[in-house]
Amino acid sequence: MGDEWHNVRAERECITGTLYIDDNMEANGQSPIGTDAIDTQPSIYIGGLPTALVPFATKILPVCLSFCRFTS
Repeated sequence: MGDEWHNVRAERECITGTLYIDDNMEANGQSPIGTDAIDTQPSIYIGGLPTALVPFATKILPVCLSFCRFTS
């Protein structure tokens, strides 16, 4: 996947979440019934990382976001 542009899409409908990379489903799953938010531990950062957390990061990807859209 290196040195190429890719399309990454994450969807969530009710308790079902799906991750697509280049329109191929890579992962899916369900959260417990009654949950209505995505609460990851540890947090996920897209497009930046707080300076205080850099020493603790296990993986930092040198990527560029060219288009980002959030819908509800």
